[in-house]
Amino acid sequence: MSQEIKISTIPQAENYINRQNREIQSLRTQLSHTEANARLAAQQEATIRINAERQAMNNRLNQEINNLQNKMQSEINAEKQARIMLDLEQKRWTSQLVKDLEQNVNIQFKNQQGQIDNVKKLLQDLYQQENDNEKRASQLLSLAKDTAERIQNETLHNKYAPGKLGQIIRSLNTTISSSDGSQAKQAEARNEITKLLDLEDEITKEKFIFETIHNKVLTEASALLKEMAENRKTYPTDENGNRYKDENNNDVSLEVDFWTNGKYSVLEQEVKKLDQELINNKDNVELDKNRLQIISDRISQIKQEQSELVVEALKKGLASEHRAAISDEIINAMLNQGWELKLDNDRNDCHNYLGGDIPEDQREGVFATLVNGDSEVTFVINTNEDNCTQVIFQRNDEIQRTDGDFRASLNEIKTILERNAGINMGNFNTPIGTGDHKQVELADPIALAKAGISKETKRRLGLSK
Repeated sequence: MSQEIKISTIPQAENYINRQNREIQSLRTQLSHTEANARLAAQQEATIRINAERQAMNNRLNQEINNLQNKMQSEINAEKQARIMLDLEQKRWTSQLVKDLEQNVNIQFKNQQGQIDNVKKLLQDLYQQENDNEKRASQLLSLAKDTAERIQNETLHNKYAPGKLGQIIRSLNTTISSSDGSQAKQAEARNEITKLLDLEDEITKEKFIFETIHNKVLTEASALLKEMAENRKTYPTDENGNRYKDENNNDVSLEVDFWTNGKYSVLEQEVKKLDQELINNKDNVELDKNRLQIISDRISQIKQEQSELVVEALKKGLASEHRAAISDEIINAMLNQGWELKLDNDRNDCHNYLGGDIPEDQREGVFATLVNGDSEVTFVINTNEDNCTQVIFQRNDEIQRTDGDFRASLNEIKTILERNAGINMGNFNTPIGTGDHKQVELADPIALAKAGISKETKRRLGLSK
């Protein structure tokens, strides 16, 4: 049996488990409030943004109408302006919302079909007033060209009806260059104008459907960014729900990104990229309804992941605090046996957090080195992947003692902990991976505080898998 190194597992005390559960429940309530506030703020911003977009659209349309040279074009644009009316902004976007939205738009356009037909009839009546067939054909072809140019210059036809305008323009150019008679050209021109008006209707519908969905997804992304910014810190509370205070009476907080080893920032940066994609690529062909669905799904996933990370940070912060508290109790028990904390070269106690990504990393275990005459012991308290608290005791000196002597000393510490602190330690066993050999890394407190324990040594000690 080893005389130099022992490991024990400390079962989680009921009061610790109760506190952790209470803290998590309190945190989930806090997260729910934060989400609601972030969503409300994002919806308010979205309302301002949407109203500004609509006002800008109305201004453009009004200016366009004022500059029109004929009654026909005024009717077309006034009808188009009247059609841009839907209010689904209070719904969360799902695939069902897309279907509902498309159905709503189609019903609305169907109800307005009489107006559309009136516009088309007005077109026919307007040019029937011209008796000169050649001039009438020329006017119709000119209107068709102007309408095609307007759609090409003022709409995102490639995004909302890819390829369709090009087909109409090619057909129109064929009509213009053909040797057909004026009446045949009139018929073709009316046909192309009708196609152009129908295309404009289609673009209007698809644009409004897309922008309604886009605004919903952008609102989701904005709300999540606000939520994540607010959740970067979490505040442990006591049994009365009051935040703990430090020595300066400031709220004690846990930095979620720190306790999750940077995972929180990675998620936050992903949301920022998605948010910028929604803003910068709104008019790009690549950002279509399918891509919006993918972004929305990912935002929902990240929302869940960030909540889990906040809870993880709380658990790790509480576990660190728990390790530190246990280390204090072990030190007190050993002081009762006549041990003293070893001092480093700067006369500081050799009682600290293990080094990790940074020196003295609170996310890592706690260690202490104590001396009693020529005897020296280091203990390390660690929380493994199974959330079990483990304690390693190692004798660093070369004094020959029996395994029974070492066990007797540890059992006395165990008894004191149980009696004075209610901490029930398990049996002391020899780590399977180390056998009778002490670990050099555990005997150097300065190195432990600076760099901690290597992954291989942790594995051998049974502190990790």
